[in-house]
Amino acid sequence: MKNSSKLKGRKGESRRPERTRAQQLATFLCPAIVALAAFTAFLPALDAEFVAWDDLKLLVENREYRGLGDAHVQWMFTTTYLGHYQPLTWFSYAIDHQIFGLSARAYHRTNLILHALNAVLVYLAAIRLLAIAQRLQPEQHPIGLRVAAAVAALFFAVHPLRVESVAWATERRDLLSLFFLLLTLLAYLRAFAANRVETRARAWYIGSCVLLLCSVLSKAWGMSFVVVVVILDVWPLRRLPQNLAAWWRPPHRPVWLQKLPYLALGLATAAMAAYAQQTGSIGTVKTLDEWSVTARLAQAAYGLTFYVWKTIWPLRLAALYELPYEMDPLAPPYLSAYLALAGSIVLLIALRPRWPALPIVALIYAIILAPVLGFTQAGPQLVADKYSYLSCLGWSLLAGGGLLWLWRRRAFDVWGKAVAVGVLVVLIALFVLTRRQTKTWYDTQTLWTHAIDVGYPSAAAHSRLGTLLRKEGRFDEAIAHLRAALQLYPDYGYAWLNLGNAHFQTDNLDEAERCYREALKYVYDKHAAYDNLGQLYYRQRRLDDAIATFRAGVEYVTNYPAAFSSEPFLYLGAALRAKGDLDEARRMLETAARYARTRDRALAELDALQRAQRGRP
Repeated sequence: MKNSSKLKGRKGESRRPERTRAQQLATFLCPAIVALAAFTAFLPALDAEFVAWDDLKLLVENREYRGLGDAHVQWMFTTTYLGHYQPLTWFSYAIDHQIFGLSARAYHRTNLILHALNAVLVYLAAIRLLAIAQRLQPEQHPIGLRVAAAVAALFFAVHPLRVESVAWATERRDLLSLFFLLLTLLAYLRAFAANRVETRARAWYIGSCVLLLCSVLSKAWGMSFVVVVVILDVWPLRRLPQNLAAWWRPPHRPVWLQKLPYLALGLATAAMAAYAQQTGSIGTVKTLDEWSVTARLAQAAYGLTFYVWKTIWPLRLAALYELPYEMDPLAPPYLSAYLALAGSIVLLIALRPRWPALPIVALIYAIILAPVLGFTQAGPQLVADKYSYLSCLGWSLLAGGGLLWLWRRRAFDVWGKAVAVGVLVVLIALFVLTRRQTKTWYDTQTLWTHAIDVGYPSAAAHSRLGTLLRKEGRFDEAIAHLRAALQLYPDYGYAWLNLGNAHFQTDNLDEAERCYREALKYVYDKHAAYDNLGQLYYRQRRLDDAIATFRAGVEYVTNYPAAFSSEPFLYLGAALRAKGDLDEARRMLETAARYARTRDRALAELDALQRAQRGRP
């Protein structure tokens, strides 16, 4: 009686028992450790530069996002630049630029802060999901629940597979999208928790819809959220019965009606993502002629097994795992993937009655990955570490759930020290590997040298490293890497283009012309090849050939807005001025002068043109 009276309020209402000092310490210490570990694991990124892997185009050369005026905001909400619709991500970049200018350290610091916040949100989501899954009240096993949630968050936060999303400035969209998506999930769990007051539930539900909108405006990941919460409603929330036939009965219709806003946002986001890929980055989406159905199925099987394997064994990670030039679906890596996938499906079905969390996590993992498994292939990657940032979150929660299960059964009384030491060793190893992997993003040369050294054949890595070496004047090394790229991908247009540039700079003009002509056959963004070939003719004083080539470049960028550049107008104007066609030259140069990238050079050419006109008799 004495103890029970302490649990009563003034009017006899029950209240939670007072927390012990250890419980209070765990409440504050666990999330603090998670945030600190998530931030410090990626500290080497603060010394990193912007790398020649979208950072330069997206942030360094792009001036459109640098401001918070009406024109800047309008651009953010209407552009599909480089194949993504991400207005809130652009907004975050704009804030960084307003405060710190074009500081790589500042951009990376924001990424690290977002990742640390995500780690804490994973911790909070883990507490709720693990408690619901194992039917615990908040006051039951309070320390064990928080420690298990912290371990889950740490497995997520300090794993080397997270490096690409955190250390690559371009992938801010991953961090920001997951930040809002985790808040969406927490709001959803609060809205539909047991005994929730109706008005508060409605507020949390509306909040979840708004937060999901913010997530998909950062990146399209939230498109699958509606499917994920339906699965969670079956287990562990148990809002829908496991008998699918009963889903459509009247008692469960409100659960489906609640999903309509999520469904609408998901469909709209999927449509927008497809549009962005088609319009924002020419040539990234492969047709069935370029990438067959069997190739896509082989890629999907490989992807489903790749991220699980790399979660278990996170070595030999690279910035790019490139699509093979010719896909052989019966090659050993793909045969292994088929066997592993088939065996996993059989095992998951067998374990479902006893371990329902395992098939649920696997199903959510597959659904989140589905848009990037190659069914609608966009880009040069077979798989990519960044795709694990959201999809592998469930495996971390599963690890925390296993720890909590052991804690509840007092297994730690027997061999708990061994388990605790094992978990600690694994987390320390992951932390060390993550710091080491983060250093590979230090600069462009380090990034692509590492990508080549880990052994995955990559024409893009050779090409980008060769391009960097060419700019540094190391022409022999550059040519060797560019030729290595063309051995892997004979129709790699940008390797031909940069090989032509290397020969042009070493005065091997005949070979440069051949390379530029090869580039025009294969490169998607053709204006650069037209520009460089035209400059080669201009250097040889073949003005008619130069003008015809520059004119083709102007026609190309006019017909393909996604590939627009003002440089063809500048070069054509300069060539026409040299030829003496001053009126058309003026029109071209005035067009080039409208754009920041070519304004100064175009104005100098216009000044020279005016002097030439004044010198007429």
